[in-house]
Amino acid sequence: MRAVFIVLAILVAVALVAMFGTIQAMEKGSPPTQYRVILSGSSTNYGIRVTWPITNEFAVSKTGETVIAVPALPHGCSLICLGVKLTDGSPRSRKVIDVLCDGSVVRRLSLRELDR
Repeated sequence: MRAVFIVLAILVAVALVAMFGTIQAMEKGSPPTQYRVILSGSSTNYGIRVTWPITNEFAVSKTGETVIAVPALPHGCSLICLGVKLTDGSPRSRKVIDVLCDGSVVRRLSLRELDR
């Protein structure tokens, strides 16, 4: 019986922490940037598309290089509980860059993945 009360007290404490220790923090927007992208292999049939706020496509040269312009991205909200980020709502984590091969999407990237 005593163990049941201890487990119940722990569950109530976790529920209170989740209820009152969780906030939604607004992330700053990102400024407009330019990236130099280098694709390896046969790059004659590749392209890159930026899908925010309007769709812009960039051709890849025969050497596999291109410069893409990413416009400013708006702010977002992240869910934080006791200092630990549970969800990442920052604009740098939005997948707004598509790598195309023969017109179909091969990979979707965020600005954070592009920086890596």
